[in-house]
Amino acid sequence: MSRLSTFIGMLLLTGCTSDPVMIRTQHTFVVMPADSMFVCNRVEIPPSNNLTDIQVARFIANLYQQNQQCKNSLEAIRTFLEDAKKSMVTD
Repeated sequence: MSRLSTFIGMLLLTGCTSDPVMIRTQHTFVVMPADSMFVCNRVEIPPSNNLTDIQVARFIANLYQQNQQCKNSLEAIRTFLEDAKKSMVTD
């Protein structure tokens, strides 16, 4: 019981302070890029038995193209998020 009375006494005393209490709110925003920016296609790996040199070359070229497309998508997402961050007002 004494703990409860001590707590209530401290609670009442804190209400007697002369300094104003500043209450500050913080807003959190979630910025989500468009789904069209998330473009990273999967590359199917051909069966490795009996591949011709042309098939290997086409596979490597396809890997390169898909890597470039995915890289461009990630750069677009980064730019989008950086622009969104700049447009947010900070205190």
